Amino acid sequence: MPRSTDQPVAGSEFPPLSLCEDLGREAGKGNIQFRLWFDGGGVVLIAEHTAFRVHASFLSRHSPVFKELFTVPPAPNGERIGGCRVFHTSDSAEDLNYLLQLTYDAPCLLRPINPSGDTAKPSFAMISALMRLGHKYEFFTLVDDAARYLETYYTTNFDVWEQLRDGK
Repeated sequence: MPRSTDQPVAGSEFPPLSLCEDLGREAGKGNIQFRLWFDGGGVVLIAEHTAFRVHASFLSRHSPVFKELFTVPPAPNGERIGGCRVFHTSDSAEDLNYLLQLTYDAPCLLRPINPSGDTAKPSFAMISALMRLGHKYEFFTLVDDAARYLETYYTTNFDVWEQLRDGK
């Protein structure tokens, strides 16, 4: 079961607080925060000052970019946290969190959830993160789902647009 926190936490499921502080100082950003920290995760992704311990095999299954990244042999003295390889990304922590949450917890969030075609109401921040990172890391299913969701609101049918505008 994943654990999520906005503050560094000492304990068996998270790196020791001293390591978090060392990593944060090294990056010049204070303490590292943790989100989606899976016990069995084999890699740590760091975006901004946030770390995610995730499963390389799971992400590789959904993303050819991650699959390729994880096949590169590690450097002999490469950075590790809790024995896991560390990969720094240039992504925002919020965007990566949305992508990972949707990949792990709710891949069907953007798909119709009942016969009438109603869908959940994800935020614009979530949709835009999925489009950006979905393209970058080639999570094609998530990109397609996000595009379909947007098409329901930005329709080319004027009558449908009027109904949406009027709340019908």
